[in-house]
Amino acid sequence: MLVAGSALGWLHLGSTRALALWTMALPCIAWLTNTLRICLISAYGLHTSPEAARGTIHEMGGWLVIMLMFMLCSTILTRLSQGSHMQSKRIHA
Repeated sequence: MLVAGSALGWLHLGSTRALALWTMALPCIAWLTNTLRICLISAYGLHTSPEAARGTIHEMGGWLVIMLMFMLCSTILTRLSQGSHMQSKRIHA
């Protein structure tokens, strides 16, 4: 997740100061998404049974959280890159 998030950040931000900040934020984002995944699978297991939370549901829950993370990160990076382009235009104007 850290390598993919760094690559996604570099594609959106290039070699900027925002990329350094993004790279420092990635461990927190990865930790939060993994915690969310564990909480969701645990809640499902409590409402059904531990056996039901294993297997397909466990895998699909993991993939769902990963996809949500990438969508959220892509949205954040798009806004960051737009903000850095606006700021560079103001500096050069």
